[in-house]
Amino acid sequence: MKYFTSFLMSALATGTLLTAAPFDPARVSADTKWLAHVDLDGLKDSKVGSFIIARIKSELAKKEQTKLSIDFDGILQQIHSLTAYGTSFEDSPENHSVLLVQAGPKAQSIVEGFLAGQELANDGKVPFKTVTGKSFPTYLFGNEIYLTFPRKDLILISRQFDQVERALSVIDGRLAPIKRSDPLIASTNPGGFFFIASANGFNRLKEMPAQARLLQKAAGVQVALGETGSNLAARVTLLTTDSEVSTNMTKVVEGMLAMASFVQIQDQNLSRLTQSVTVDQSDRAVSIGLTYPSDEVVKLLTTLATEHRASNTTAPAAPAAPEVADSIGGAQLKVNNVDARSDNGNLARNATDSKPETYWAAKGSMQWIRCELESPSLLREVRIAWKDGDTRKIRFSIQTSTNGSQWKTLVTRTSSGSSSGLESYNVPDTATQWVRIMVPSAPGDGVTAISDLQFFGDANVELPPAPVALQ
Repeated sequence: MKYFTSFLMSALATGTLLTAAPFDPARVSADTKWLAHVDLDGLKDSKVGSFIIARIKSELAKKEQTKLSIDFDGILQQIHSLTAYGTSFEDSPENHSVLLVQAGPKAQSIVEGFLAGQELANDGKVPFKTVTGKSFPTYLFGNEIYLTFPRKDLILISRQFDQVERALSVIDGRLAPIKRSDPLIASTNPGGFFFIASANGFNRLKEMPAQARLLQKAAGVQVALGETGSNLAARVTLLTTDSEVSTNMTKVVEGMLAMASFVQIQDQNLSRLTQSVTVDQSDRAVSIGLTYPSDEVVKLLTTLATEHRASNTTAPAAPAAPEVADSIGGAQLKVNNVDARSDNGNLARNATDSKPETYWAAKGSMQWIRCELESPSLLREVRIAWKDGDTRKIRFSIQTSTNGSQWKTLVTRTSSGSSSGLESYNVPDTATQWVRIMVPSAPGDGVTAISDLQFFGDANVELPPAPVALQ
């Protein structure tokens, strides 16, 4: 994916920075659940956009390693707008989305010229190939992403070729586009904003991280970003189902702002930002607006870029940790707190309540359950009872942390698939206070479920110094 990343993502994605076309609902499918559109003209003309363009050009100049230079300015002149949309939040949403690039007449020639140059410079050993048998030029990058040119002025990109064909059917009028009255776009006014995004259906999602539960009270959310005069302006609109939900959500937002103003009153920048926030309410929406001087935003971005470069410098190697014995058993370690990335109504605490009839469960990929031990402990053994563990095998990792945020994987194992009772997993003896069970994906219905979770070892030990986090 080297060339696709270095060229397409840094060229086309950074092509979000020039002459834009307005958002056109006729190009978006009727069953769209989320969308995002970038007004490239507005972004380029803004102070923040000009800064971002200059930074990207500078970074590309430093990192360019190919034998054929990327014509960044030429690409900027050919990319007019970006519109991305998807028709699903669940069940592999990346396979149900597409990116539309409105381009100039020379865009295809620039891209194909670059790809041909890469093949010549690397003796044909490149991670992309031309897909034959299609009715328009099509390239496949890393066996994952299709880049297509159905027209000279249009580029369609997706992980699934059928999504490319479907998007083209909408554009050509063979499939119905989204209606202007659809809640996803009905209250979206792109005027004055160079970026708009909208999504519906949060209140119907079964799985959502605890940190985002507020969004689950909203039927949808819309975000807009632009410049007004010398200020960067942002607006977030939460769509609701009725006036009561709007009133309650307004109270929550205003309460959060009040807390922020009290806690951070000595931070002048944050104080200035919170003071600029406005909250407006209607029967079916709560709108949060804020403004901040564009010059100050550029200063902040400059500082962040400087800190990022500093953090990427090589840090001195930490001394090697002493080897530990790898024994099993010990006393059962008490759990003080337990939480999880998400749940389906069967809460995380059910996994540690010693009741076999209760369980924690969550649907989706990269699910985890995290336990804080009562005291710093030497972990030697983990025992897990997988719900319905006698009907399927679960691949998982056991991870530890001294602070609950930086994790180290001790072992990766697969359950037996023959028992729903406790199964023992030996781990390298490790001093820790946090233990996390990480499940990348569950077979079958995609639900991870644990009915009992126990830890064994020695309590009240001294923890090693926490590693220094590099940003």
